[in-house]
Amino acid sequence: MGYITPGTVAAGDVATAAAWNVLTNDVISVHDSIKRLGFSTRTSDYNTSATTLAAAADIFSSSITFTADGTSSYRIELYSPVVAPGINSVLLIHLTNGSSTSLGIISYNRSGAAINYMTTHGVYYYTPSAGSITINARGLSDTGTGCTFGAGSGAANSPTPSFLAVFGPPTTI
Repeated sequence: MGYITPGTVAAGDVATAAAWNVLTNDVISVHDSIKRLGFSTRTSDYNTSATTLAAAADIFSSSITFTADGTSSYRIELYSPVVAPGINSVLLIHLTNGSSTSLGIISYNRSGAAINYMTTHGVYYYTPSAGSITINARGLSDTGTGCTFGAGSGAANSPTPSFLAVFGPPTTI
């Protein structure tokens, strides 16, 4: 797709069909580059004392499944309005391939002598092999002390929902 640098427009000028098609295709390409392939939310707290991925449960009740082309990068985004590692512990949030295999840690939250409440928002660009891909997240504690990945309904005096989303693949313009 080519891009035409706009010239000077004077009063009474009429847009041509060719110029309109270029503009429309640019808008469609930008939209496609941020297309959401999957989205999962959580509206209640996820508490864990698991110290291994295999012992931890999936944070989101619905995993995200999409078909990868084997060459494109996909943006994975995770958000929680409240994370609370247990006292003197670390809450690690791993992106997983739908099982106990980690794609990497997307959130690392440490607490000291008192519980520290914080927000987490991580983004990861992932280039998987071609085929069906399943994404979820699992939280674990380094010490076995209870950790919370918080979420709510978003109502008054309640945290907003947590979410996991997959976007892409990006389209170059």
